[in-house]
Amino acid sequence: MRLPFKVLFITVLMLVMYGLFLGLSGVKPRFAESNFVANQMRLQSLDALVSGGAELGIVNAGSSITSRIVTERIDNDKVNLNIGLDGSNAFLAANRMLDLGVVPGVLVIELNTIGIDSSGNDLLLLDGMNSGTARLARYFPLVRARSRPVTIIYSKLKRFKDKGLSVDLRAEDYSGVKPVKNYRFESEVSGVDRVPALDALILRAHALSVRVVLLMMPDGVGRPIKYGNVAEAMAEKYGVEVLDLKTPFADKMTYTDGLHLSEPSAAFITEVLSNALVD
Repeated sequence: MRLPFKVLFITVLMLVMYGLFLGLSGVKPRFAESNFVANQMRLQSLDALVSGGAELGIVNAGSSITSRIVTERIDNDKVNLNIGLDGSNAFLAANRMLDLGVVPGVLVIELNTIGIDSSGNDLLLLDGMNSGTARLARYFPLVRARSRPVTIIYSKLKRFKDKGLSVDLRAEDYSGVKPVKNYRFESEVSGVDRVPALDALILRAHALSVRVVLLMMPDGVGRPIKYGNVAEAMAEKYGVEVLDLKTPFADKMTYTDGLHLSEPSAAFITEVLSNALVD
């Protein structure tokens, strides 16, 4: 019987030491080795904040395009959160947040993928968030997806690779970029005329007195604007603001794969977003 106890003791000791390392080093991976793990990270962060009773200021909801924004760096003396989900859109995470009783001051909804239908991966992700492991992750950081060694290493390598993709712009030079009501895009291409889920989310947020901002993100050089007509209709119908960061910045950014912002570009867009939303 001694051997099993020795193995158990060594295992517990290693976990404690690893937990101390994570706590002292402040390691917080922003990227993951798969869409599913990346989405687990963001939803677990949401659940942990809810369990801790945190009051949220600005919440970004959207796809992997929006997930590049480092919302935590927005300077408004509040807890801000990015719940952009890879391979998804704003609805799953935003509605889950409201289902949990979390009412942010500002809900930023990414427009770039607003017309994409939910997939089987979304349902699988939601089922996983109701599991016993997910409940433990709300209170024990060591159980969370972002604590996995492979995830930490992957995130470090990805961020290191992005360092060479610099952006020669200063956010303070674009302080005039602000959310606008009744905004009109210069050009637009859209495959849909209406997104009922967006109507429902805006109405739900407004019923809770949440400020809603529709965000068009930079998503590659030369890509046409999609869902611009949907944004314009929502702005006119509900009086929501539109923040267009694609028109002025898309061709000035650097991208890791032609679609997603590089680390330096994401840092720049985060500063622009902070200046635009924080009075």
